[in-house]
Amino acid sequence: KTAIRDKHAALRVAGRNVLARHEPEAALQPLEQAIESGQTSEKQGAIATLAEMQIPEATTILTKWMQRLVKQEVPAEIQLDLLKAAALKKSPELDQLRDQFEAQRPEGDALANYLESLSGGNAARGREIFFGRSDTSCRRCHQIRNNGGEVGPDLSGIGRDKDRRYLLEAIVAPNKAIAKGFETAVLALLDGKVVVGIIRNETDDTLEVMDAKGTVIRVPKDEIDERATGKSAMPEEIVKQLSKDDLRDLVEFLIQQKQKPKGPSAKHEG
Repeated sequence: KTAIRDKHAALRVAGRNVLARHEPEAALQPLEQAIESGQTSEKQGAIATLAEMQIPEATTILTKWMQRLVKQEVPAEIQLDLLKAAALKKSPELDQLRDQFEAQRPEGDALANYLESLSGGNAARGREIFFGRSDTSCRRCHQIRNNGGEVGPDLSGIGRDKDRRYLLEAIVAPNKAIAKGFETAVLALLDGKVVVGIIRNETDDTLEVMDAKGTVIRVPKDEIDERATGKSAMPEEIVKQLSKDDLRDLVEFLIQQKQKPKGPSAKHEG
């Protein structure tokens, strides 16, 4: 109870969770109040706690919020949390409400199945995904503040130039809007080899392309049999490695990258 009154949100979240385990009925009001008026982390923590509670009143609270979600009356930053909680409860009424929500997803929108990942993420976790996750390897191709690779755009100022929707779409549907200057060139050579990469420099006689490993390959033009524009160098399957929570955290981390260009020639091409 002391923790619930603490000035730090993280401690308040933990306090409500402990109270729910020891005195479930006493925790209901603090949890519901946290969803209504707490900080984002408190709202999310309260929903997660309610999902774990085995008393009917917890399911009733979640049902009320899911009804509001179907009516589009729920803040964006807790929509994903409510959907996850409803799935964990395995309540027929909650399942029905989830189905109603799914039926409302907009058709023809590349982000239709991911809209609940636009807001509410944790930037610290997003940073760990960007720099630390080997299965996504974001830093292999992108850099932030001189940390990372150069195959893709520098993302140091991406949050200043782009909005959340752009960032999410760039991850889940990378070929929809390829960043200017980062289109992939596919070169079929006279000797039968194929070179794929991003054009880094072009003269009358040669092309310099950077492959996915960051290696620059110099190709004489008289050795090129055919040249075509390929897909984005950003792998489409990367979204398969990321949960909706991961996506939300990545978007939150990237939207906070607002470094200004160092000079007039350093304009961000995002």
